[in-house]
Amino acid sequence: MRDVVAAPAEALHSSRIPYRPDIDGLRAIAVILVVAYHFGVPGFGGGYIGVDLFFVISGYLIASIFARQPDLTWQGLVAFFGRRVKRLTPAFLLVAVVTIAVATALMLPDDYDALLKSIRESLVTRSNLFFERETVGYFAADSKEMPWLHTWSLSVEWQFYFLFPLVVVLLRRLPSDRLRAIVSWVLVLAGVALSAAMVYGDPTHAYFSASARFFEFFLGALAASFGGSMTNAFRARWLSILGIVVLLVLGNRFTADTAFPGFAALAVCLAGFVLLVSGGEGSVLAARRLVGIGKRSYSIYLWHWPVVALLNYVQQRPSGFEIALWFVAIFAAADATWRWVEVPGIALMWRPGKAFAVLCLLPFAVMAVGATFVRNHAGFPQRLGPEAQHAYANLKRFDARALDLCHDYRAANLEPCAFGDRAAPTTALMIGDSHARHFRPFVEVLADDAHLKVYGLTNSACLTLEDTGIVAGRIRESVCIDAIARDFALIRRTSYRYVILAERWIGYTPEALKGLDPSLAVIVASGAIPVLVMPAAEDGTSTKDCFNHHIKIRQAYADDCGIRRDNEFAAEAKAHFAALAWEMKAKYPTLILIDPQAVQCRDGSCLTVIDRTPIYTDTHHLSPFGSTMLGRTYLRQSGNPLKGGA
Repeated sequence: MRDVVAAPAEALHSSRIPYRPDIDGLRAIAVILVVAYHFGVPGFGGGYIGVDLFFVISGYLIASIFARQPDLTWQGLVAFFGRRVKRLTPAFLLVAVVTIAVATALMLPDDYDALLKSIRESLVTRSNLFFERETVGYFAADSKEMPWLHTWSLSVEWQFYFLFPLVVVLLRRLPSDRLRAIVSWVLVLAGVALSAAMVYGDPTHAYFSASARFFEFFLGALAASFGGSMTNAFRARWLSILGIVVLLVLGNRFTADTAFPGFAALAVCLAGFVLLVSGGEGSVLAARRLVGIGKRSYSIYLWHWPVVALLNYVQQRPSGFEIALWFVAIFAAADATWRWVEVPGIALMWRPGKAFAVLCLLPFAVMAVGATFVRNHAGFPQRLGPEAQHAYANLKRFDARALDLCHDYRAANLEPCAFGDRAAPTTALMIGDSHARHFRPFVEVLADDAHLKVYGLTNSACLTLEDTGIVAGRIRESVCIDAIARDFALIRRTSYRYVILAERWIGYTPEALKGLDPSLAVIVASGAIPVLVMPAAEDGTSTKDCFNHHIKIRQAYADDCGIRRDNEFAAEAKAHFAALAWEMKAKYPTLILIDPQAVQCRDGSCLTVIDRTPIYTDTHHLSPFGSTMLGRTYLRQSGNPLKGGA
């Protein structure tokens, strides 16, 4: 970055830099990698590295611009950001409008609301933070159906734009070019180390975090210090071929399981660095067709992902021929956008203030109001026809927020955790993991009928059995152990009529489930009646997604999303727990077993839809509606096992 921080006195005050067609060629390689990866083209399992190439290129270009501005004034920065807005935002807004229009016809209310929020956040350069918060990871299944996910990289780029001027100012205060160069390389190396550490500590945070990517921009900025106008055409040609081969190999060898960014991203960025430094007229990247794709790469990037995500959303898996047709359609849309939106946008003679107001502030205000309006109207399910309107009317009657009142609860006062007949003198305690949480409405139906006050204390991924401390991940281990100690202390010192245990029993090992016996012994010794809630049906698939597919394509539900009771998913775990439960029933005669599948399943098939409404929220959690409906059916058909002892 030494040219950036020590611009010569005769440097031009203009931001215009000499055009290099090979950089557009490198953009073409980057966008081809990304698009091929997202469409699942064989051989491009690591094509996501194209985004990192874009970051390196951006670092090079922005550093080159600042190198031509020896006096980095506030006015100059405002002008720079104004040009960036005119360069990037018009095409962004066009694709956003089209995406919203298509999503209005396709997306379910919650997903539609999330899309509008993501567009709103992207307008203030925070979509990377939004998607880190709203997803379990860039490569997760839920992420593949989010039409605005690709804008996380645009937010990271803008965050670099905000940071880099400060870095330039600080580096220019150093007394010599040599020291500036040393500090610049230290920044890159420190950035790599930070990125690697973040990948090790929290891969999802690292993937979306600007902090884990800044070294890529800095490496591009350093490339600007080395020129990029190699006069030896032969050497430029072969270095460019070598760099492209390295990128294609990395794009082939990397996968979603590769620890990224970190050191893996460094390999990608070094290849980009070599291509930028060795660029010249002999570079194969300057080929006319590559340059043409590169000029349109921003628009291609904007258009391609909403297409992929919405195809995923309606569960369409295009064939090779159909993918080729989509490539043509995306390129045609990108070409039109480049010609009639990008290029005219760059040429706008607006002052920076007007550009910010019209292209940023006004769209943000519209999106903020629109997102609030949509959220206040539950996402307008009527958009999707009478089937969706009926299902969402059912779901809306049961508020999921009540389930979270004492989930991962730490306060000493348990009264907020009470449900059922809150005025009743007879009390019970319900403990367990997220399945205890989802069974709360089921148990509440029985508790209301039995005039029983139940305190519900639930903890995610926690097998709430004494002396077990078995959890799904190390992050929650101490939390779980503390919860177990608290719950069993309550059991020992409080005269509960019932202690209800509900877990995702098949999610824990037989070794861990050995804790059930001593835990039941503690409950019985306390004078309480132990209750085991058996699992609802589960086959490893998202039956909610199956139902929702009917909604998306406007097809009436045809009772084809059920679960076979004898399905093979976790068959050994299911059999082990069933045998264990009956073994415990024989050992502790007061033990009550409540089996929701007794009313959920009939003739070997288990309901996943009741009254044309899905009862699951994912592969194995019941919705408040589903849990309540099963509870009412159980009470009606099997009686109330909590009533006799109350």
